[in-house]
Amino acid sequence: MTDPRDEIDVETRSQLLEAALELADLCAETTASIVGSGFEVSLKADESLVTTADVETERVFRARVAERFPHMGILGEELGDSDPDSDYRWIIDPIDGTAEFARHVPLYGCIIGLHYRQRPLVGVIDHRAMHLRCHGAYGLGAFANGERVRIDDWPSGRAADSARVGMPSRASFLKPTEAGRVFSAIVDAYPNFRAYHTCYAHTLAVIGGLDAAMEWDTPLWDLGATQVLIEEAGGRYHCMREIDIPGKGRHYAAVFGKPAVVSDIARIAGEVI
Repeated sequence: MTDPRDEIDVETRSQLLEAALELADLCAETTASIVGSGFEVSLKADESLVTTADVETERVFRARVAERFPHMGILGEELGDSDPDSDYRWIIDPIDGTAEFARHVPLYGCIIGLHYRQRPLVGVIDHRAMHLRCHGAYGLGAFANGERVRIDDWPSGRAADSARVGMPSRASFLKPTEAGRVFSAIVDAYPNFRAYHTCYAHTLAVIGGLDAAMEWDTPLWDLGATQVLIEEAGGRYHCMREIDIPGKGRHYAAVFGKPAVVSDIARIAGEVI
């Protein structure tokens, strides 16, 4: 089966990656300027937090994309979906981990992805507060702070219970769907897990701080950069399910990292879904 991303030459992919990095810089500068002048925090209808920094950063991102790439669509957490049928589609979560951001915990990050015909082409996860950034593009590799990164597989014969697996807390498996059994089954198999509620877990899976990480029934903007970064680093990304949630749209459950650990977690989840 032909991969549509192969239609795009290497030079164009490189240029689009450079554009994504420039957009990440713009988002970081915008967020920092708002932090400097003060921001407001409020609750969304689903009781998650949103700040004026989230909204303004996404607004600035959209304006720049519209200026440079008017033929491309945009999906963002705060301002919705524009031109979803476009071949090229930017995906933006301006501040992933707003609860951490609002409490001055530096684990939040900005997620920027560019998909081509529904396949991930370019990805950037930027943790400006920690001076850490991962970026990559299809066929061009994955990088952390400019250094090429590679994911090694889990050693054959080594006990799985020592693997470091990043996952949200049990509460995240209960909303918007009831999947507490999945959480319990994975924790039983991987007791050395770490609980994260931001894209920092994704970055750790790319750079080797975690052996695998997962998200459960989360929107696309939370995963917009992850697949291309993981796969370009030599890891495995596996979507365990896609579901449509009334009023919330399409959500995804995914696990990613070292191939052997990913396969095992996918098996465990599949047995209890």
